[in-house]
Amino acid sequence: MGFWKKLEEHFFTGKVLKDYGVVYETRPFPWWSVEYRVLLAEKKGGKRVIIKQKSGMRREMNTSYHEFDLAAAKRLYETLGEILKVS
Repeated sequence: MGFWKKLEEHFFTGKVLKDYGVVYETRPFPWWSVEYRVLLAEKKGGKRVIIKQKSGMRREMNTSYHEFDLAAAKRLYETLGEILKVS
């Protein structure tokens, strides 16, 4: 495991149990990209769903982590199910 991955695991994600890959990627401009990746991780004594957002240009990337415990992930799942039924 590389140095940056170890830092990411220690400070942001915890131990990644499964990486579900990129769920959405867009390029609003030819030089700018945004990607969302879903991770299942073990952090703070429990399982967490983490949505990792990377945006920017090749050399200047900004990364954000959005963390959900299992109860919040369940509410998100129910909300998305409702939205998808309507459309």
